[in-house]
Amino acid sequence: MHERLVSRVALISEGINIYSLLAAPSDANEEGEGDMKGAVRHPGRCIIDRPFTSRRLQLITLLADILSYREEDDTPGSKNLTLKKGKCAEVGSSKGPYTAAISAMDSLMDLPLPPMGKGDKREDDANATFNPWPGLTDVLLTYPENNMYQIQFFRLLRSVCLANHEPTLKLVVQKSKFVAKAIRVCGDSKVGTGGSPPMTSTSHRGMILRCLNLLRLSAQSLPQCSFLRHYLDSHDGWKGFQDTLRRMTVEQQTPGGGFSLPVAGEDGGASLLSNAELQSALMAVSGSVPKTAVDIDLGSSFAADLGIDPSVRPYVEERHAEGPEDASLSKDGGGSTKKKKKGKKKKKKKKNGGGGDASGGSKGTADEDGDSDED
Repeated sequence: MHERLVSRVALISEGINIYSLLAAPSDANEEGEGDMKGAVRHPGRCIIDRPFTSRRLQLITLLADILSYREEDDTPGSKNLTLKKGKCAEVGSSKGPYTAAISAMDSLMDLPLPPMGKGDKREDDANATFNPWPGLTDVLLTYPENNMYQIQFFRLLRSVCLANHEPTLKLVVQKSKFVAKAIRVCGDSKVGTGGSPPMTSTSHRGMILRCLNLLRLSAQSLPQCSFLRHYLDSHDGWKGFQDTLRRMTVEQQTPGGGFSLPVAGEDGGASLLSNAELQSALMAVSGSVPKTAVDIDLGSSFAADLGIDPSVRPYVEERHAEGPEDASLSKDGGGSTKKKKKGKKKKKKKKNGGGGDASGGSKGTADEDGDSDED
């Protein structure tokens, strides 16, 4: 069943027609205009030029289901990489639990890229089915109030990160400039000032933070030669945004926003909490005052909530470069050699100092003390 769905990925992408949401009114095709005319107006005061439509959302959800498919239980994404002769080599499509998902990602990458500029447009572009990833990335920022689409976009991005599909990561992160756009939305102009960065629209703040943390944790689990980690390490805007990203994430994950949460007291119930003097006493009795540090790194509950296996740990180059036997030899062998050399020096000095008179003996002892201090 999943194989048949994978073979229809291009058709699903054509049905999504994500670029009709981003085109100017004069550039919209007939299908995009039909979606706008047949859409039901929002019952509230939310008025937009191009409605998202539930049909498009259902197709995107289906695409997220296809890319999220795994043939077995959770497996850390870093296991999809092996080191061969000092270079990263992606595991073949015949291995791993993401075989079917990777085949679907490859099918999407086989589609042509949309025209990036006015000079790139061709006559046959009106009937072409383009790669949806650049459009999916732009729609996330264009429709900040669409929480249902934000959930599906995060599922798509998580599937790509767990499978470590570098062609898609290059398109989303680098060519589509998702990292730079997300940092700009979070207000990178205030990075390093100590204040909370301003948000142009707070509707998609939480999902953008989750996406950026997903990229951060995924990069930590990969070697330096992998694309994602190398790209983020060389991105000046990303490196300057790390402190702000961690602070905003900790504030988001702290229960009560840093304030003590109200609890029901034994005597009088929650009504006593209306009295400010009794509130602190009740908090102290209930044990809810102590604040523990929020862990947002690999292996934490936050990482597990993002979909990263709890067994995944940061990738350390030295740990993978030499085996445990080499590490033990270099550690113990070096220490034993130092001890042997030091012992030989002491024996030689004792031999020279023992044959002299009392003054010579004291001189030899002083030399020994001086050498021992240098060692």
